[in-house]
Amino acid sequence: STDHIDAAVKALANAADARDPQIANGALHCLARIGRPAIPALDVIWQQLESRDQQRRYRAAFAAGNVAGADDAHWEQYLQHNSAPVRASTAEAIGYLGAEAAPLVPRLVALHPEEDDEIRNAVRNALLKIGAPAGPVLVASLQQPKQRDDVRAWIAQSLGEINADSAVAREALQAACRDGAASVRAAAITALARIDAQSPATRQLIVADLTDDDLLVCQAAISAIIRQPELVDGALSELLDCLERDEETATLAALALGRLGPEVVESINTLLVKLNERNATAVLSALTRIGPVAMVEVLAAARRDQLSIEQAVQVLTGMGPQIVDQLQPATASANAKERAIACLCLGALTTHVEPIARLLQDSDAMVRGAAVRALASMEAAAAGTLDQLQPLTGDEDPRVRAEVVEAIYAIVSSHGEADQGPIAEIAMIGLADDDPMVRQRAAAVLGKLDKIPESVSAALVKALNDPNPSVRAGAIGALGRSDEGARNAMPQLIAASRDESVPVVVASAQALGQIMELDSAGVEALIGLLDHLDADVQQAAIESLGTCGTHDPAVATALLDRTNDSQPRIRIAALQSLARVLPSGTERLGPLISALDDDDWAVRREATQVLAGLREEATAAVPALLERMLSHSDDRDAIAEALRQIDNAPPDAVPVLLRLLEDEQTDRRSRFYALHLLRKVGPAAKEALPVLQRMRDTSD
Repeated sequence: STDHIDAAVKALANAADARDPQIANGALHCLARIGRPAIPALDVIWQQLESRDQQRRYRAAFAAGNVAGADDAHWEQYLQHNSAPVRASTAEAIGYLGAEAAPLVPRLVALHPEEDDEIRNAVRNALLKIGAPAGPVLVASLQQPKQRDDVRAWIAQSLGEINADSAVAREALQAACRDGAASVRAAAITALARIDAQSPATRQLIVADLTDDDLLVCQAAISAIIRQPELVDGALSELLDCLERDEETATLAALALGRLGPEVVESINTLLVKLNERNATAVLSALTRIGPVAMVEVLAAARRDQLSIEQAVQVLTGMGPQIVDQLQPATASANAKERAIACLCLGALTTHVEPIARLLQDSDAMVRGAAVRALASMEAAAAGTLDQLQPLTGDEDPRVRAEVVEAIYAIVSSHGEADQGPIAEIAMIGLADDDPMVRQRAAAVLGKLDKIPESVSAALVKALNDPNPSVRAGAIGALGRSDEGARNAMPQLIAASRDESVPVVVASAQALGQIMELDSAGVEALIGLLDHLDADVQQAAIESLGTCGTHDPAVATALLDRTNDSQPRIRIAALQSLARVLPSGTERLGPLISALDDDDWAVRREATQVLAGLREEATAAVPALLERMLSHSDDRDAIAEALRQIDNAPPDAVPVLLRLLEDEQTDRRSRFYALHLLRKVGPAAKEALPVLQRMRDTSD
């Protein structure tokens, strides 16, 4: 009944002015649903449109647009409000009027030029909701001779977005395609492609715009083709020419060609001719999209060195398993590059090893290496080829020998609990190879073993004297995989910490960190590395000091000093290690609390997360976390999560908790959590009673 509606509107109007945002927003939403019968509540709704709370303004806009009529004088009043957020909310509200808002469109257009993204977005959203009825006003505004270029471009764009498909709109946009401002031309062609894609006039304009001197216009024309590939008719030549323009334009052009798929098969050679470093990614993607019909041309391009092996493999494997049968003959091609490509593609697309295994005996080392890599990529499916792979450890080409070591690891380890003896056997052969690349790969593979046999450890220790720094670093990395391996080689690792090669020093620092209860010599070596000139070395040493299980006071002192380092990543590493090294209590919390005020966001975030991980032990840090939460909104979410993890508060947190409760910007959830923490404080929070009593008496 009318009486019931009136009573509900009155109650909801009172609730819409509530302090509690959840209650107010709910009431505004209900008023919006009631619609015009809620007119008696309009005064309250307009007032809420001025709220500082964004969510409440949004709800008020929704309500105003559903309750008020287009002739309400408040629209003009609020569109001229001195607050930009209020003007933006008013524009959003007008959109909810729908077609009825057509008389207000001129005011929206006048509002748009303001240099405020929120207002521009609100006006755009409103026009989208109003739809076609806004078209005549937008057309008239587009044709005003003194209108700013950026405004005319926006109007042209809006005509397309609201689908203003009328003869007048089409004529205005066609004229705008010849505008002197590139931004207007680009927006106009985009709009025409949306609302009038099938007309010959639009197609002619798109072809013309593909050759426009301004890249913005050219890109708009290409984007129109991407959205509607049928627009390419008659424009293929111009689209191919776009591949030679700047990187962004070339990328768009290749994407458009790719969308056409097999339809542009006759353009494959042109695509390949125009391939360059700037457009490579897009052109390769286009070739993949064209599909299997392009395979022959792709292989031919690789033979002519227009495509690298990697590029050809990327294109062909992207076409999927459907090309496997077509690829099989290529494994017997007279061209070594083609055989290698076919081999690698089959390894990625099939589980049939026979055609690939045959190529292990190929006369060309490049093909043999490709066959080894292909089998490695097949993992368990290639288990039957181990006997064929092992002889290649003596191949004349070091690249093949290196590939074999990694392939056997990939195949054997894919069996999970399988015996890793074959891996160790082959890697040991590689570790004694004449070529440093093979030795480096072998050391890296040995480092991946679940358990390193004693004989392997001895060989790795010997490799610490290798003349090649990459081999030394790889051997150290392998030894550092376990406490036992690193402990047995500790004198050599300490010596390696003085190596002239930075990667070797980094590896030695990391390996020392694997030794639990590291002795004083190892600790001293790590502390010494804190003064190394290279930041990677410093970071590795800091991290290892945190993991090696030492409680040497000198370590804590050195790490504390690094919390003031100029580099954020060094400060972060120092905080992490200090949390492990320092004993529990305030001594551990001090550096973390200080870091909450760090200038760098990442350092503050790390300190917050470390405190969260300490849980109740970090109770003494709660006041500092709350202070930071009140003063820095960008850290609020991370701090809120840390407080939930700590889930406790000391008595000296009470003043900050009270400020949090009384701050109007505090959301409902945070208020509840502040009350929860006061309960945790218990009787020591007696000073909070007056505030709590006042909240009880005044809260909704």
